[in-house]
Amino acid sequence: MKRFTHFIATPVLLGLVGLLIAAPHLTRPAAADDGHPLLSAAAQHARTRAGMPIVHATNAATPAAFVDADHTAFLPLVSGVNSAPRPTETPAAPHTPTSTLTPTATPTSTLTPTATSTPIAFAEVSDAVYQQSGDVITVTIPYSPCTRVSSSPILVGDFVVWGMYDQLSGCSSHSPHYTSLLGYHIRTGKLYRLAQSGSSEATLLHQPDNGLLFQNVVFGGNTVSALDTARFDKLYGVPQGFRATSDASGVYLNGLYYFGTINPPGDVCQNPVNANCGGVFALDASGALVHSLNLDDGFRSWIGAGLTSDGQFIYAGGAEQFLGDASSAYLYGCSVVKLDQQLNIVATFDPGVQGCHRSGVGQNDEDAVAGEVVIAGDGTLWVNFSHGVDDRNVYALYHLDANLAPICVFEGPSSLLMMTGYYQSPTVDKDGNVYVLISPNGVGGNGVGQLWKVTSNCQGTKLADLPQGGSSTPVLADDQRVLTISAGQIQIRTLAGDIVKSYGLASSANVIASPMIADGVIYVVDVTGALTVIHNSGLQGYGAAPWPRYRHDNAGSGVQPSTN
Repeated sequence: MKRFTHFIATPVLLGLVGLLIAAPHLTRPAAADDGHPLLSAAAQHARTRAGMPIVHATNAATPAAFVDADHTAFLPLVSGVNSAPRPTETPAAPHTPTSTLTPTATPTSTLTPTATSTPIAFAEVSDAVYQQSGDVITVTIPYSPCTRVSSSPILVGDFVVWGMYDQLSGCSSHSPHYTSLLGYHIRTGKLYRLAQSGSSEATLLHQPDNGLLFQNVVFGGNTVSALDTARFDKLYGVPQGFRATSDASGVYLNGLYYFGTINPPGDVCQNPVNANCGGVFALDASGALVHSLNLDDGFRSWIGAGLTSDGQFIYAGGAEQFLGDASSAYLYGCSVVKLDQQLNIVATFDPGVQGCHRSGVGQNDEDAVAGEVVIAGDGTLWVNFSHGVDDRNVYALYHLDANLAPICVFEGPSSLLMMTGYYQSPTVDKDGNVYVLISPNGVGGNGVGQLWKVTSNCQGTKLADLPQGGSSTPVLADDQRVLTISAGQIQIRTLAGDIVKSYGLASSANVIASPMIADGVIYVVDVTGALTVIHNSGLQGYGAAPWPRYRHDNAGSGVQPSTN
C-alpha cells in the first residue's frame, strides 16, 4: 500500500453501459443473484454513468433497430442488467415561465435572438418548448425515464452542442432524440438536430483548426466519428468490427484523435475476450488505428475518465480491469497512466490497494479515476477517485508532478458510496487552488454535496453544502466566482463559497454536465436534455484559470500546455 504525507479534513452508484453491437446477435444475459440483498451480480458490475432516475415518461417506443451515419443497422442491446437502487428524487415542477420566447429578427434587448442572413441547413427540433422568465430562457424537449444526458455543452461556431443519451436496460420507451446531436443556435435562439449520429455519454471535442467535431458513441453509431462542422456529416471513424465502444472524451494531438474504450463484464468484452476493450487508441484522418495500448500490451482498464494532455503526453484514468471471468491480475485498472504519443506507458500512479479497491457495497464500488486527470498548467496534475483507494474509504484528491509522483494528498469525508462522479473533475484557479464537489451520501442522490477548496499543498476548506447537489463540476468565472448546481438552481458564488446570485433551471432534474460560459452567457444542460440559457449574470468568462471547467474549455479539448 502506498502512503504519503497528507492533510486530513473532517469527515448512481452508477451502473449500466449501452454497447454498440456490430454483431446484433450478441446480448448480455442477466446474471443470477450472488447473495447481495439488493443487487444481482450483473447489476453490481454494470455501470449507469449518469444521474438520478427521471420519473416523467414520454413517447417514442423503442425501435427494433436504428441506423448509424453509415446506414449500418444496429440492434439495441438486450440486457437483464438493472441499475442499483439509489435514493429516489422527485423532480419538482418544471421552471414556470412568465412569458413565451418568440425568436424575432429585430432585437429589442440583450435577450432577443437576432436573425441570421445565412439559412440554417438543419431541421428544427419541432417538439422543443421555449420559455422565458426575466434573464432566463429554457428549452425543454421530450424525454423518457431512461434519458441520462451527461455530455457537457461545447461551442461549435454559432451552436451550443451536446449529445443525447438514453440507457437501454429495462426501458420500454425512449426519448425521440436519444441518438441525436443537438445544437442551440445562439443567434436565432432555436434548437436544431444537427445529426442523428448515435447515443453519447461523453462530451464532444471541437477541433476548429481542421473543422472537425469528434463524437464518442456508446451505441447507435461508430465507436468514434469525426464530423465536419459545416454540415455535421461523418467524415471518418474507427474501422468496422472494432466491437468496443467509448463513454469518455478523447484528445486531439498532431493530427491524431486519442480515445479510450470501455471494459464491462459482459460477453461482448469477456466471452470471448475482446482485446480492444479497456484500451487506448489513436485514430488518423484515414480512419486507421495507427497506435494502440490494449491487452496485447498487458493493459486492460475501463477508460472511464476523459483523456487529457499537456500538449506532449497523454494522461488516462481507468476503472475495472475485467479479463474474462476474473479481475485479480494487475492490468493498470483503477490507475492513472502517462502515455507518449505512440501510446507507450511512461509512468503510472496507483495509490492505496494495487489495482481496484472495492468498498464492499456492490455495484460500481471500485476506486475508479473520476472525471479526468486535470493539468494545472504549472507542470503539476490533480486527480481524484470515485471511491476511497484503501480500506479507510476516504475521499482522496492527489496533487502529482508531471511524472505522476505524489506531491501531497487531500483526504476528505469517508463513505462506502461513490463520492465523486465519472464526469466530475476538479477545477483549478489562477492561484493554483482547486475546487471539488464531494458527495459523502453518494453522487446523484438526495444527500448534501460539499464544495471544497484545496490549496496547492493539499490543505482543504469546506466552502458550502449543496442540498441535492454534487453531480456537476464546479466552474470558475472571472477569477472571482465559482458556479455550482443544486436542487434545480445554479448558484454564482464568491471564491469563499457565499452565494451572490442564483437562477432557477429548466427543472429540478439532476445536472451532470458542466455549465458553459460563452460571451457572458451561461448555458446548462440537465440529464433530460433540457437547456437553460442565462443572460446578464454579470459574468464574462473563465478568467485566467488554467482549468476552469470539465474538459478544460468550450471546445472540450482536454488540453492544457504546461508553462514549465
